[in-house]
Amino acid sequence: MEFSLSEWIEKHEIGEDVQAALKKEGLLGQKAHKCLCLIENQDLKDLRLCKADFLLLKEAVKEIQEDNGGGSLCGPTIGVPLGAPAQKQKQSRMTLDDLLQPVQGQGKQPRSDRVDLDPSVYLTAMRKDSGESALRVVDFISSAARESEEIDLGGGISLKMAGQKQKLERVSPAMWMAANGRIMAELIKHGELDTEESVFDYIAYTVKVSELACRYTWASVLMYDDEYRSLQAATGHRWGADTPHLSVVALREKPIGTGQQRQQPGTNVAAPNKRRTNAKGIPFCLQWNKGNCTYGDRCNFDHSCATCGKADHPSKDHALAGSGKAAAAATTSIA
Repeated sequence: MEFSLSEWIEKHEIGEDVQAALKKEGLLGQKAHKCLCLIENQDLKDLRLCKADFLLLKEAVKEIQEDNGGGSLCGPTIGVPLGAPAQKQKQSRMTLDDLLQPVQGQGKQPRSDRVDLDPSVYLTAMRKDSGESALRVVDFISSAARESEEIDLGGGISLKMAGQKQKLERVSPAMWMAANGRIMAELIKHGELDTEESVFDYIAYTVKVSELACRYTWASVLMYDDEYRSLQAATGHRWGADTPHLSVVALREKPIGTGQQRQQPGTNVAAPNKRRTNAKGIPFCLQWNKGNCTYGDRCNFDHSCATCGKADHPSKDHALAGSGKAAAAATTSIA
């Protein structure tokens, strides 16, 4: 049956605003039927219609694609070419080889907000012939920023290897930021980031990596980022989409430093710069403990050792006071 654009518009009550939006994108010309058969969900979103018009238009376009044998709005069809009769689609059977091969005519998989909801992402390592090549950070580090590798040849002779590709584990945060910016420019140049939404997705991913580096070791964040880029190139998912499985496998929390102390619940840990006080809460005189207080009895601070609290010596003589007592005790025992 020959397609009639006017009948289709009348049947589905396509309003003037929607028609104007479709005409602006050239979708209602002489090749309207072919264009509507190839249109994707993202194309409809780019028209920026109100929700009601969007849903009605989507249903109308979906009907055209179903009548034509399938399309992106009908869901992916494996092993059946576009335009095949609907009856043959039902009889089609999929093999394991079909599942592991890229779907012909479908391109990348539809974008989602959660990557590992689709179990097939765990098979991406097997898809070496997918034709998708990830843009890795190590390939976008300038030669000026690369660290030269020094090889010890023995006998006091060493050889510096300059200009080699930077090893992933030796990529610094500054190197990553520069390379990440170059990759973003490359994705825009080749149409991978072709909408405002996709650009913001990539910026969101950049922020995500930066925040991961606050909690996890930088080496594990680099591994996460490298695997994430490979996965994104293979599946085409949204930049920044969650990957809990990859996070568990790759990321490692930072160890607690020796100089860091976590306050336990119910304890009162004094601030490191807080002035010490005696048992009555009077601060020790810092100048007297150094041996140079000029106020004498008029001083408002306690003239006692800030180390042990005794008044017979300042803290500067605390070690000597302790050794003097030890010597006196030794003399008494000998006598």
